[in-house]
Amino acid sequence: MHPDLTHLMAAATALHAGHADLRDFVAMGNDLVDGDYQRQDHPAQAVMCAQHWPDARPGDPLELATALRDAFVAAAPLAQWRYTYEGSKIDPDFIERFGCYCMIGSGGFWSSAQLSGYVVYMPPGLHYPWHQHPAEEMYVMLAGSAEFHLQGQPPQTLTAGQAVFHPSGVPHATTTHDDPMMAYVTWRNHLDIVPEWTDPGLR
Repeated sequence: MHPDLTHLMAAATALHAGHADLRDFVAMGNDLVDGDYQRQDHPAQAVMCAQHWPDARPGDPLELATALRDAFVAAAPLAQWRYTYEGSKIDPDFIERFGCYCMIGSGGFWSSAQLSGYVVYMPPGLHYPWHQHPAEEMYVMLAGSAEFHLQGQPPQTLTAGQAVFHPSGVPHATTTHDDPMMAYVTWRNHLDIVPEWTDPGLR
């Protein structure tokens, strides 16, 4: 296995073990041979934002978050980056500027029956519109800052090391302002059902 992928899995496993919110959300073992994680091979695919996303810098000196941030950056040339929501009514500018690649799950380096794990990057001044999915979701900030919106709750701004939980089926959205952001996003339950827009203009 490529050493950058070995490093990526080790950094993710360490964050799951060392971050209280993430540890409580979903356990992540480190047995890559007989355990849940099965290696998948996919052709690498780059997107426009991949040229700029390392510009995100940690907003707080959290060692485990910084380690995973650096591991995602190192593994990026091997990843099958997603043109997220391509073909939908979303502004093409969003598709060009929003970055996401999968570590564990469909199109990722590994498959799992227990969880999916992704890296998400948003440059400054980008809005990820309201959407929902049956999977429960947790964002752990790795770098920068972003404002998170959850239906029925006041918005909250998070920086590196902080986490937010999105319950099943509850609409949520994300906005960056002056800073970019990079986050580790993990799902549990209903892993195969894709998100759907709840913003009426995008349905």
